[in-house]
Amino acid sequence: MQLEYQIHAISIFLPTHLHKELVIKTAQAKKHIFCEKPLALTVQDAEEMIKETRKEKVKLMIGMVLRFWPEYIEFKRIVDSKIYGKLTTLTCTRLSSRPVFGWDKWYFDPKQSGGAALDLHIHDTDYIYYLLGKPKSVYSLRKRTNKNLEYIYTNYKYKDTVVNAEGGWVERSFGFVQAIRGVFEDGTVLEYNSKNQPLTIYGKEKAELVNVPGSKVNSINTGGNISELSGY
Repeated sequence: MQLEYQIHAISIFLPTHLHKELVIKTAQAKKHIFCEKPLALTVQDAEEMIKETRKEKVKLMIGMVLRFWPEYIEFKRIVDSKIYGKLTTLTCTRLSSRPVFGWDKWYFDPKQSGGAALDLHIHDTDYIYYLLGKPKSVYSLRKRTNKNLEYIYTNYKYKDTVVNAEGGWVERSFGFVQAIRGVFEDGTVLEYNSKNQPLTIYGKEKAELVNVPGSKVNSINTGGNISELSGY
């Protein structure tokens, strides 16, 4: 692998099944790495990639964008503050029109992409882990059709919080939505929907928009993507 000495970092945005080879070669070339999610299709491959980057002492960051999305950052801040008490329920949604734009339809081949579970649903799984820690168990149901439409519903078991997430590929006319809703022990609801609702607190007396630094209602195409890179 030929790399010029001026290059300090490499971004890998290739189909998932190609990540392992490129991450390892880039690490061996002593270049820092930003890799699109998911890191790998198997735990074994991911562990080998991480081991190699640690061995070569290079940085490795995975593109889990929700940790950097303005509304999701503020959502976590409010949950962590416990101003409304404990979070009792959490519901996450991520639905997208089926990715027909992929080269040679690679998204629809589970051996190359891992399907909607690893390409799309993984964002909410990562954020839930980031927000609440590792769940005691995870249970998922998946429905897939021959039109390459795929729907996933997952329950994450925690001691004090009921957590569910839905995700998948739907028809192209739907577009895209990411959404999150939490209900606290005092009954307060905190909700965000990228299609039609800024982050809002529904309290006992009234509903209030949350002041989200760096947020724009129609910024779904940029949102946390830029701030994510600033965290690299």
